Amino acid sequence: MRILFVCTGNILRSPTAQAIARHQAKIYDPENRLIFNSAGTKVFYHKEEPDPRAVKLATSKGVVFNNIFARQIEIKDFENNDLILAMTKDHVEHLKNMSDPNHHPKIRLLLEFCKVENSWHDEVIDPYYGKSQDISEVYHIIELAINNLFKIISPKKW
Repeated sequence: MRILFVCTGNILRSPTAQAIARHQAKIYDPENRLIFNSAGTKVFYHKEEPDPRAVKLATSKGVVFNNIFARQIEIKDFENNDLILAMTKDHVEHLKNMSDPNHHPKIRLLLEFCKVENSWHDEVIDPYYGKSQDISEVYHIIELAINNLFKIISPKKW
């Protein structure tokens, strides 16, 4: 099963989700049947490494961002992924506008799909211009969502 995480620039939220998912997969998917990737709707930093603040926080928790670089979503991503999890409702709308309607069922809002209680109306806010506390809070919310993701997806589908 292939899962794609999407945010705006693909340097903070979606790569964080990808890195956490890969890390958690060591526990939930020891046979490596899940493949995680990330992309952005508007990549300003093509092929850049993820935000150093997110990397520093994740590293302190044993999560690594190896081989994760910013890239823009492409039409082939809709065909190549089984589930596309967006950070905001705007991302979902953008993805649906650029994809074939046959792919719309696989485009979901991360927090709505993974059922994480939050005060952001089921969206993962962009902490890029915020404080380190904002990045930490976003990391925590994404981590909860990824833990729930592994509880939701059925091994029978892998």
